[in-house]
Amino acid sequence: MKIDLTKLREIREALKLTRKELAEEIGCIENTISRWENGTTEKPLGIYRKSLEKFYEKYSLILNQSNPR
Repeated sequence: MKIDLTKLREIREALKLTRKELAEEIGCIENTISRWENGTTEKPLGIYRKSLEKFYEKYSLILNQSNPR
């Protein structure tokens, strides 16, 4: 699964999650979420990739319903 970090903030806000809540869900720290959202870090470290994939899969239905094409 390709993870588009440029949309992470949009997704987080659509789910009404804080950076802290998302960080807890993924298992990282808030600063990591901030760096991803601001483009400071372009791709997730390998240790977070699986957690991010699970996050995207978990919320894909909600995200598709809130962002119809």
